[in-house]
Amino acid sequence: LQHHLHKKGPFLIVVPLSVLSNWISEIEKFCPSFRAVRFHGPKNERNRIKEEELSDLSEFDIVVTTYEILVSEVNFFRRKYVWTAVIVDEGHRLKNERSQFSEKLRLIACLSKVILSGTPLQNNLKELWAMLYYLAPDVFQSSKPFEEGFDLAKGHIDSRVLRKARKLLSVFML
Repeated sequence: LQHHLHKKGPFLIVVPLSVLSNWISEIEKFCPSFRAVRFHGPKNERNRIKEEELSDLSEFDIVVTTYEILVSEVNFFRRKYVWTAVIVDEGHRLKNERSQFSEKLRLIACLSKVILSGTPLQNNLKELWAMLYYLAPDVFQSSKPFEEGFDLAKGHIDSRVLRKARKLLSVFML
């Protein structure tokens, strides 16, 4: 975003714990001019990071954290900044719009949202709707059109709805 669209941070990247260190390594490798902060650890360590590394916006570009830490520290993330972008790795974790993670993530103010997922559709279309609801809640206010237009259990697919869905999804998916 910063390179192609000239949008400066702060950027918030939310990842599974298993890839947190890898994200930091990749940022250091491919974006050496970016100052990335790994926001994880026990509460006292997170408090130290907040005071020493995240108190001044000019001191960092990217914060990388985990789903669990975002949930426990949501008040910090939502009060401290308006994020230029929130990027969610393994975004299919948003498949339940009522999960604590989904609800907390929606509280965070940002200008852009990005979901990374190799499997945006795992079990049913409502899961896809939940991810789209995070990206554009004003557009995807209800899952009902998805449920009515696509009833795969009954073998019902409305071809008109399918064409519209393809066109709509092309805006959101690469």
